[in-house]
Amino acid sequence: MCYDYYHGFDDFRAEYESKYGKRPFEGPVLNYRWEIGKEVTLEEYNAYREELKVFQKWFDDNIFSKHPNTMSEAIMIMLYGSANPKYRDVANENPSSSGTIGEKFISPALGIPQLVLPCQYFSRLSSS
Repeated sequence: MCYDYYHGFDDFRAEYESKYGKRPFEGPVLNYRWEIGKEVTLEEYNAYREELKVFQKWFDDNIFSKHPNTMSEAIMIMLYGSANPKYRDVANENPSSSGTIGEKFISPALGIPQLVLPCQYFSRLSSS
């Protein structure tokens, strides 16, 4: 996925560098993904896509079996990220890889819809 993430911005990076004479600023997450994506060859990317198709088919056949009218009779409920509060005044952790598809990428990897519902909690920042 980082291959797409990197190469989807090829024109932007080239135009920015041409106009300003330097690379555009990259935040830590963007930089992390771009560094991975630029190292992946087209051949590796195509091999990953084929492996992903195998995973998608297995998932469709065994987990979300297709129903002719509703597309599926299953839903998946899972945590999305940490269940702990994430305060705006605390710096984000540096991105890292888990060596597998994280919860944030299951939906796009499988090509299925995703709905994320935030949980409300009393903030130490706004409730004081």
